[in-house]
Amino acid sequence: MPTRRGQGKSDDVDAGRIARSVLGVDTQLLRRPRADTGPRVALRVLVVAREQLNNDRTRAINSITALTRTVDLGIDTHRPLTTTQIRTIAAWRAREEPDWLATCRAEAVRLADREGVDGLSMRRLADALGAGAMSLYHYVASKEELLDAMIDIVFEEIELPPVDTGWQSAMRRAAGTIWRRRWCRA
Repeated sequence: MPTRRGQGKSDDVDAGRIARSVLGVDTQLLRRPRADTGPRVALRVLVVAREQLNNDRTRAINSITALTRTVDLGIDTHRPLTTTQIRTIAAWRAREEPDWLATCRAEAVRLADREGVDGLSMRRLADALGAGAMSLYHYVASKEELLDAMIDIVFEEIELPPVDTGWQSAMRRAAGTIWRRRWCRA
């Protein structure tokens, strides 16, 4: 296989990369193309890092766009996602809640894991938390609301698959995460 070493580059993609890699480099250094020291190497590292970040960002945006087009999330998918929409979607993954609610949800999941969803009651949860049953209703309106919050914990445990994973494999992994919780099977 013939090497292209020292022959130069002719296609547009390589020419663009070469141009970006030498921007801002002293012309004296450009005359020594194989010198792998100094600012030329630093610039090359920065350009490669920027391209990698751009590729990662594009992959993430494409994944979010695919999700919004396959699952009705109430977002207009006829146009490209805006920065505001992407920030909104990213905030869905992060849960900002008071400590008492996080503790309540976590303890409810522990009880349901141990005793099943039928063994979970507001009274048992209040006992496990060391609180009165009626005081728990001040924070959680009903058992159904508590179950919704518990399901959120399970969905937070689902890891996003790598981009190159097929949808069937990704769904199997998500189902496995849900299936590990005995109380989610009912």
